Amino acid sequence: MYSRLLYTVDIDLHMIPLHPIQDLQAHLERVFGDPVELSSTEGPTLPAYLARAYTFWRGELVGHEVLFACARRARRHVTAKRIEADARALQAAAEGEFVVLVLARMEAHVRRRLLRGRVPFVVPGRQLFLPTIGLDLQERDLGPARAPVDQLEWASQVTVLRHLLWRDVQEKSLRAVAALIGYSAMTLSNVQRQLVSTSIARIESRGRAHTLLFDGNPRDAWTAALPHLRTPVRRATAVRVVTELPDALPAGLSALAQMTAIADTALPTLAIDREHAARALQDGCIEACPDADEADVLLEIWNYDPRTLAQGHKVDPLSLYLSVRDDPDARMEQAAEQLLDKVKW
Repeated sequence: MYSRLLYTVDIDLHMIPLHPIQDLQAHLERVFGDPVELSSTEGPTLPAYLARAYTFWRGELVGHEVLFACARRARRHVTAKRIEADARALQAAAEGEFVVLVLARMEAHVRRRLLRGRVPFVVPGRQLFLPTIGLDLQERDLGPARAPVDQLEWASQVTVLRHLLWRDVQEKSLRAVAALIGYSAMTLSNVQRQLVSTSIARIESRGRAHTLLFDGNPRDAWTAALPHLRTPVRRATAVRVVTELPDALPAGLSALAQMTAIADTALPTLAIDREHAARALQDGCIEACPDADEADVLLEIWNYDPRTLAQGHKVDPLSLYLSVRDDPDARMEQAAEQLLDKVKW
């Protein structure tokens, strides 16, 4: 009936003062989708140390009567073993009732011990573990609201540009997109969050797969994404080329001269990602050149591999636009606009 979702959240303290009981009720209603009535009760007869530490509430979940033992206040320096012992003592004192420990927050090692011991617990807003009735649920979106996304991370930017340039991302699973752009599937889960939070794209679940969908035409997607996109250039450095650089592509003014009417300079510009640049330097393919007059190339070090998006032997027009749009030279600004006019949306 209910999905089993595995997700963990690391918290600093074993217990801190519990949120109002309304938080527990809201969490249960959100998880189960039905109203949940909780009523205060005296609970079982307990040793004084437990009676002082917990308050008790009763409710019904999926046809099961549940006794919620809610931590009354902060209990610092309490070990995971002690918390589990409390839960066992509460369960024994309740004489057959189904007891669920309710904690405001817990550290990861406490959670692991309770999971191994199959101790039922709820952390309102974060996790619910009810093994006796077969439920281990965690809502990823119940945590604190994330800060608005200002700039996309590089994997997110590459995903958007890949869609706009190649049209091979739409309706692909996140795993398939990861293979296309050269990132891990785990990284793509963060891409999903960023693109959804910025309304650039949406995610549709199809069975176990999560599919990436861009609504509207590509020009609309570009307009929506543009405020969150940034230049891929990490830095530019003049180098002397010893051997050929197969991993580098014409970029900057050199690429712009191939696509627009602007003239190139005597020193060609190439783009390469950080990993391949470091390897080229280590292998002796390039040498640092303090005197730019003696350099062969102005080498742009990019934050992503320009070959991932390239269509032909030069960097893609959208990454190129992002790399030159803030140039103070009016000629560059005009050429950048010409570049966009040539893009086939």
